[in-house]
Amino acid sequence: MKYYLQNDHISIVVDTFGAYIDSLKYKGESVFFNKTVIDDEGRSLDRGGCHICYPQFSSGDKFGLEKHGFGRKLEWGVIDNSESHIILELTKATGDYEKLLTKLFYTLDGNKIVMKLLVSNKGDGKVALAPAFHPYFEIGDANEVLLDGEVLDLNDETLIDTWYKNNVKNLKTDKYEVEFEQKNLSVYALWTDRMGSYFCAEPTHSSISFTKDEGYIMIDPGSTREFVFEMKIK
Repeated sequence: MKYYLQNDHISIVVDTFGAYIDSLKYKGESVFFNKTVIDDEGRSLDRGGCHICYPQFSSGDKFGLEKHGFGRKLEWGVIDNSESHIILELTKATGDYEKLLTKLFYTLDGNKIVMKLLVSNKGDGKVALAPAFHPYFEIGDANEVLLDGEVLDLNDETLIDTWYKNNVKNLKTDKYEVEFEQKNLSVYALWTDRMGSYFCAEPTHSSISFTKDEGYIMIDPGSTREFVFEMKIK
């Protein structure tokens, strides 16, 4: 089901399947590349918008999880919503994650959007966790952006393989500028495959920690962890 949120500055479309933000506009102009399906030599690839990587970013083979986890492939329930916020809850996780209470908050606040993931362990055992958010920023025909004031060449082939930078603060295109703040999501994955007019700057907890089998959180029974990504647009 689609929910439409807006204030005087920002409008977003949220799909309860996958808790996707399908689109984000600032004063009518696209900040996110709109979610779409791209054909790649017969393969259908979801690109665009912003999705949660939950319970982990990147590969989860060692834990029996698909890439970027199951959060973007399940239906989320809606606990509460208004014109400018929505609270979603994931209720169908299985296996080691069945006992986690997972809530996702999207809130519009002036020219800022706040994305907050709240995870509580209601089970008896520790559970591995290393989430991320995966926004696709609209870049139009640009071949470069400014990242923390430095020019980033979007034709650099290393971006196809993803590279990582700690505590990114600012992204600027010729159409808009975004200031980032985050909590427990300090490692940014920088990536584009140039299949569309997008560039991804993804705040992660600990990059590919599930692949490396180190660096992720083991959330204790009875404890709660919070992960926040804020974008101020101008």
